[in-house]
Amino acid sequence: EDPLLGVTIADQYVVDKCVGEGAMGRVYLAHHVRLTKRRFAMKVLLGDLAADPTMRLRFAQEAEAASRLQHPNVVPVLDFGTTDGGLHYLVMDFIEGGTLNDLIEKGPISEKEAIEIAMQICHGLTHAHDQGLVHRDFKPDNVAIVSRDGKSIPLILDFGLAIISTPEETSVRLTSAGLVVGTPAYVSPEQCQGKPVDLGTDLFAFGVSLYEMVSGVLPFDGSVIELLYKNAMEQAPPIAERSGIEVSAGLEAIIMRLMAKARADRFADAREVLAALEAIGSPARAVRRVAATSPVTSLATTRAGTEDIMLASTQIDGPALVVGAQADSQV
Repeated sequence: EDPLLGVTIADQYVVDKCVGEGAMGRVYLAHHVRLTKRRFAMKVLLGDLAADPTMRLRFAQEAEAASRLQHPNVVPVLDFGTTDGGLHYLVMDFIEGGTLNDLIEKGPISEKEAIEIAMQICHGLTHAHDQGLVHRDFKPDNVAIVSRDGKSIPLILDFGLAIISTPEETSVRLTSAGLVVGTPAYVSPEQCQGKPVDLGTDLFAFGVSLYEMVSGVLPFDGSVIELLYKNAMEQAPPIAERSGIEVSAGLEAIIMRLMAKARADRFADAREVLAALEAIGSPARAVRRVAATSPVTSLATTRAGTEDIMLASTQIDGPALVVGAQADSQV
């Protein structure tokens, strides 16, 4: 039984239930002790990470930085702190509804809707990047989807565990024993190789997510190590070849550029991505033809590698790659 259930944190938040768990800790649904109808998502740093002074410092500094985000496509950090018992937590609004991943699992998203969602995500990423925050674990599971006026509105989650990249704040770009956190299917080549990351890492993961949105499948299948190797070394297959679904040449070119192996070959920033999407989205074209000769990959086999993992650097066939383990173990 989870010892946090029913506990009041910081004399304000009553923990109701656990709603998720990842490499960095657990996420709980909580309500305010006085405003009982006000619900929050509370992320708690657990395990060895919570005992690491460097990680505790990074957690506090990055939560404070994420609290500066104020944008309609980003879920900001509302509060953070440490309990008397040494528990490190951050608090965000609890978003009703599903995630972008839930939407993808219903089937490929039309090109028109995918472009509309992607443009809003670009606005959110631009705001965060302008504040010096790089998400580092962008993926469909970290994008909530709410419906407003009949439209799907994406809200980027989990910037509270991002990394700070502004020159003025280099002192808080902390690491712990060379470990990084990511999700294998969306990890950028530079993450795989243990290199420093910048906003280009988010753009790569955004490209993988957009590929998945319009095709219903990830670019690659495989084990954790295979996914990391392919992300670092192999070109993603054309969408029609992978899924049997054709999209416009313009959108596919944007997706492939986002997933370029070299950072210099990707877009400079999310503003540039937005401009490219607006250029092809204005005619509201939605090419959705299933190629009769292309095999359709089963969606059930493509979700492997979408769980959070802890990564440690090693050497595989020359380039430095990353070997992964599940959240509670390290390799």
